[in-house]
Amino acid sequence: MKAIFSTLLLVSIAISTSAANLTATVSSGSGMGSKKGKINLTISGGIAPYTILWTGPGGYSSTKINPDSLASGTYCVSVTDQYCGVAKLCVTLSEQTSSIDEITLAKAHIYPNPFGRELFIDLNDHRPKGDLSLKLYDPLGKLVAYKKCAAAQHLQWTFENELAAGFYLISVESEDGFKLVRQVCRIGK
Repeated sequence: MKAIFSTLLLVSIAISTSAANLTATVSSGSGMGSKKGKINLTISGGIAPYTILWTGPGGYSSTKINPDSLASGTYCVSVTDQYCGVAKLCVTLSEQTSSIDEITLAKAHIYPNPFGRELFIDLNDHRPKGDLSLKLYDPLGKLVAYKKCAAAQHLQWTFENELAAGFYLISVESEDGFKLVRQVCRIGK
């Protein structure tokens, strides 16, 4: 009697990808209620092709990379790459956007990224007035950490082990209307 043996060899190939990094430049038209706003989105990282979905006030949605003819409000984009890596970013389009504010936002830094226990926020030339609210959101938009602190140009936020590794959106807001939103990644625990 012949015994037939077969060997099954499974090879697992893991593709290491991370979601794309997103940055946006916002410009708005003048005048109350105008729909002249525009968002220019820059995508780096991830693996193309990308699926883009913008949502905004009044049920707005678009699949354009750079939506235009926008009214004031908060717009959020979800970018999914070829391997289902998802990156999210929210920006606020206001009636009056000055180039000085845009330059200040471009110079603001949140580091290191990815981070471990500590995250540093450097607002550079912006001098916020009043208290600052620091908020950290998970990929589903749930607020997972909050810190209120006195206005300063240089901030440090220390996280204990309660924060899982993964991607987050950090929002820095001041009482004078300054708002900075960036994507960050927590490594380890």
